[in-house]
Amino acid sequence: MLPITPRVHALLTARWEAAGKPSAGWVFPNGGKFGHFSEDVAKDQHKKALDDSRVEAFVPKCSGLRL
Repeated sequence: MLPITPRVHALLTARWEAAGKPSAGWVFPNGGKFGHFSEDVAKDQHKKALDDSRVEAFVPKCSGLRL
């Protein structure tokens, strides 16, 4: 069980409905080697966001992800 806000619930429900209401699969699929959002994808996206925004580098706190 994962507690989420009503807004997040609505966004995830809309994403699920747009995908045809699948009974299985990834919430955030991608074309990488794992087929889903992974540590490597998160690391790449974090670096790109820092580069694009020019925000001072920081280590994100993500449970289960080691960046």
